[in-house]
Amino acid sequence: MHWMAEREEEQYRKEGGCMISSVEKFRTTHNRLPEDMSELGMGDDSGFGPFYVKRDSNKYEVFFGLGFDENYVYDSDTKEWKYTY
Repeated sequence: MHWMAEREEEQYRKEGGCMISSVEKFRTTHNRLPEDMSELGMGDDSGFGPFYVKRDSNKYEVFFGLGFDENYVYDSDTKEWKYTY
């Protein structure tokens, strides 16, 4: 089991969900994924997230940096959150 508390995980999903909604709205409006966060009208100045990365023309990830080499990631392909190391 991961060290992150359930409450923290819930907060990440909520914050990430706002970005996911923005990405999906952009996709519907423009018939493509945004190239980067600036196309969503969002900066990436928090240092923690959520962040958006376009993987290809149909796939993207939204993630939070949790530490030096750990992220909490939403995969648009599976529509699930997971930890990566």
